[in-house]
Amino acid sequence: MNAKKEVDDNFNFFKTQLSDFKKNHLNQYALLHKKQVSGFYESENDAIQIGMKDYGEGCFSVQKVASTNIELGYQSYVIF
Repeated sequence: MNAKKEVDDNFNFFKTQLSDFKKNHLNQYALLHKKQVSGFYESENDAIQIGMKDYGEGCFSVQKVASTNIELGYQSYVIF
């Protein structure tokens, strides 16, 4: 799967689950891979490091569980 499709699929999944994630994971970072959450982390850096180790570049995305939506663009979702 290409990186853009992975990110888009993960983000669409994240949006559908966000209200549930807010209940127990507000202000944490969700590590997403293949439209599933593989973990929640206190820092974005922790989520990225685990994602790189477990999945490699471009094969995961990280989203902050927040009460407001902020669109930062494609580069905010994946690191190449």
